[in-house]
Amino acid sequence: MRREFHIGPGATSLILVAVVLCMGALGILSMVNSRNDVRLAERSIVMAEGVSTLYDRSERSLAALDAAVAAWQRSGAEASVLSSQLPEGMTLQDGVVRWQETTELGQTLWCAAQLQEAGTLPRVTWKEHYIMTEAGLDGLDDTRWN
Repeated sequence: MRREFHIGPGATSLILVAVVLCMGALGILSMVNSRNDVRLAERSIVMAEGVSTLYDRSERSLAALDAAVAAWQRSGAEASVLSSQLPEGMTLQDGVVRWQETTELGQTLWCAAQLQEAGTLPRVTWKEHYIMTEAGLDGLDDTRWN
């Protein structure tokens, strides 16, 4: 004896409702994911602009340092005089000039440049160059680029 299985109109309606609910749930998840992707992209843009700003400022500071070192070398003054001629925020210790650049986002670029012997070009060369962000700042962790 064989039994036949028939799907009635009620079962078809239930399957259709289940499919519509699943498709709706997937649509909502897709929208949430897309919104998060947009937020991440916007945040990446802001961070990249901050990093670019820091590198621009550091290169300008290096150029100002190079000009100060050139003037100091032309004057023939002692090494102790150079410390007073450095641009604001720079310190000289053992032939290495250190300074930092910061952004409004809390990113800090730590810079160090090595002074070269008088009469050689370039007069200063990069020694250290790395970025740090404050821990917990808008959900960011410490990041370094050498």
